[in-house]
Amino acid sequence: MNQQTFPVERKVLSSWKEIGAFLRVTARTAQRWERMLDLPVHRLETGKNARVLAYADELTFWLESRDSEKLASLRLNESDSSSRTAARWSEYSFWPRSLIIAVIGVVALAGGIWTYSRWRNPGPPDRWKVEGNRFQALDSAGRVCWETKLAGIGPRSFASDGRLTPPGSVAGDYDGILHQDIDGDGTAEWLINCFPQALDEDRGRLVCLEADGRLRWEFTYGQPQTWRGRSLSASYAGFLIRPVSASGKRYILTVATHVFWFPSQVALLDPETGQIREEYWHPGGLFRCRIHDIDRDGEPEALLAGVNNPGEGLGHAALVVLSLPFSKAGRRPAARDGEFWTSGVKEIAYLLFPRPDTYDTVGQVPIPDTLAIVEGERLLVKLTKAGEGSLFYYLDSSLRLVECRISEGVSAAHQQLSASGRLDHQWSEAEARSLCQVYSFAAAPNGNSPEVNRRWTFHPSK
Repeated sequence: MNQQTFPVERKVLSSWKEIGAFLRVTARTAQRWERMLDLPVHRLETGKNARVLAYADELTFWLESRDSEKLASLRLNESDSSSRTAARWSEYSFWPRSLIIAVIGVVALAGGIWTYSRWRNPGPPDRWKVEGNRFQALDSAGRVCWETKLAGIGPRSFASDGRLTPPGSVAGDYDGILHQDIDGDGTAEWLINCFPQALDEDRGRLVCLEADGRLRWEFTYGQPQTWRGRSLSASYAGFLIRPVSASGKRYILTVATHVFWFPSQVALLDPETGQIREEYWHPGGLFRCRIHDIDRDGEPEALLAGVNNPGEGLGHAALVVLSLPFSKAGRRPAARDGEFWTSGVKEIAYLLFPRPDTYDTVGQVPIPDTLAIVEGERLLVKLTKAGEGSLFYYLDSSLRLVECRISEGVSAAHQQLSASGRLDHQWSEAEARSLCQVYSFAAAPNGNSPEVNRRWTFHPSK
């Protein structure tokens, strides 16, 4: 019997990887040979994770004593991880592997382009910003949608930046910016009030821009006027902008007031061209506006509040109601006489409110600070003098006075002025009743005329 002899120094293989490399097969093939053909492998411990070792001379002797064809067949049936993955890919793929890789690349590229586009391209306008004469429309992330240069914009027109707000929502009803669909085409246009820069010679403008910032039209406010032989310049500033619909037509209602004196121009503009369709001239400033169906006929009216004070004097707080369009209420001949001129537009109603004598003492113009629809159909006109109380006038739908409230600050301010000698009479219930008298006129009068002032018993001009 042959006896195997071993050299003194034996080469030790201490892992399946080394064993497979010595046999020139994969580690998994070596493991298979151990299970099926008793490959001489030794374990140092027991258990699944026991370390293995083999001696090179034993493996060589085992290899030489085995049937080479059987070893070859077992080697061909055993697949390593790479060959099995390739087989499964070819079995289950409907498209060539190169095509799928290309599709994945295209999808990844498209996602990157979309992400960059979202970052680079702004969304719809959410706010605006003014820098010098540049007007910028910004999205919610502050990215510039577009910008344009407009002369006359800036702090005199409105704050330097802000969110888009509904018309009339800023303090004092002043409208500097309006972003709204004015012509019914489903796209919001921009209306921007541009203030006159040289107050004694420049004229304010209303600029209409398309949704993308392109100019649609410009409307220049005011025109030169003459009253009692006095020339009034054409320097007007726009205050109010209201898109309105009446009698099946769309208009832009604008109000502009002379920057120094009077009158105010109320105009109905064509939203497509900016041309005047109708206009009304008022003897003093108009600063508050509500569009409301006051007479409940299904069509809105324009309610405008301000001050009637042509010429010298503080005048009186005033409320004027106009049909939409203005000519719906009829017209009167335009005339200029010794007292005041009319523009041919007939008012639905015209009211004057009392002026407290505390206003005369300190020289405060009686401009209403509030014009509102409250409690359903009641109309509120409020006069407030800073720190000296308020007068509240509530009118019904027929514009009749139904309630008058005088805050305690009014009587307190009156008593202080009396005590200091600046007023020559004491506060009384009779004066309080006088301050609750509101008078209606067929047309706008001269709010500084003696005939008007005599209506209020305790007025200093009595």
